[in-house]
Amino acid sequence: MFSALALALAAIGIFGVMHSSVAHRTHEIGVRMALGARATDVFGMVIRQGLLLAGAGVGVGILGALWLTQALSGMLYARSMSGGAGSAGNGVGGLLYPREAGPPG
Repeated sequence: MFSALALALAAIGIFGVMHSSVAHRTHEIGVRMALGARATDVFGMVIRQGLLLAGAGVGVGILGALWLTQALSGMLYARSMSGGAGSAGNGVGGLLYPREAGPPG
């Protein structure tokens, strides 16, 4: 349930960023089209910019998660969070096998 909510919020966020980007560049897109740019070229330009922004967001998110993992690991009692691959594996396992990742019963 929470993963669906997170996915919906992420999709809404990406839509908002792309909408704002295209809205700010409407005049530029119009000039490009008037000067002979094909629609596929303009579409590719918009998609490239969106992927660049999404990639930057993923990079910042991963760095933030790693930093937060290190910052919070000191608060755990008799636990070790040194393996980032283990945490990533748990997340992927939860995606692939959601019944096994949930609470028993």
